[in-house]
Amino acid sequence: MAVALSGNDPGGILDGTWAQSQPGYTGANGGFAAFATMQDGFNAQLNLLENGKNYLAGNNGSMTVQQIAAAYEGPNAPPSAVAAYANNIANIMGTTPSTAITYDNVGQFAVAQAQAENSAFNPSNVNLPGNNGTAAAAATNNGTPATPAATLNPATWIPALDAATKNMFTRGAVFVLALIMIGIGLSFLADKETGGALHEAALA
Repeated sequence: MAVALSGNDPGGILDGTWAQSQPGYTGANGGFAAFATMQDGFNAQLNLLENGKNYLAGNNGSMTVQQIAAAYEGPNAPPSAVAAYANNIANIMGTTPSTAITYDNVGQFAVAQAQAENSAFNPSNVNLPGNNGTAAAAATNNGTPATPAATLNPATWIPALDAATKNMFTRGAVFVLALIMIGIGLSFLADKETGGALHEAALA
């Protein structure tokens, strides 16, 4: 929505009591909230998604893309409109409407949602709270999802950790086996020396 974006409101938040309580709020803009900076508007969008009673905070911290789209569009929105909105966001994220959104990936969702609201939204203009760099870490400027950082993607780091663990155990097993072989060798030499000494004593 060009009107919302012109007021630094990338999430298309409607003007009202909640919007007016957000840092950086400057007034109404064609029915939408207006903020001092794009970062203020993006922060308000994230705050709504994370702490709004109809969003993550009110749903045990997990909702699907489809469920968030339905909450955002409102109870009177036609199902077809909700489905189109959810599909648009999911396509930008490179996922499906049934994908779970939690506090771990809500930033990526917010970027995709802002781009679904207005394709002119540039994620490089805002920062994701708690994340170094810009929101472009979650999606590139053209809406194509970037490769998630390994620390943020369990599908990436769990197999890597598993492989590293297996490698560690393999090296440990080799080391232990080497110690055992050394111990057997030393024991054999000790027995040989003892046996030789007894043999010499017997001859004496």
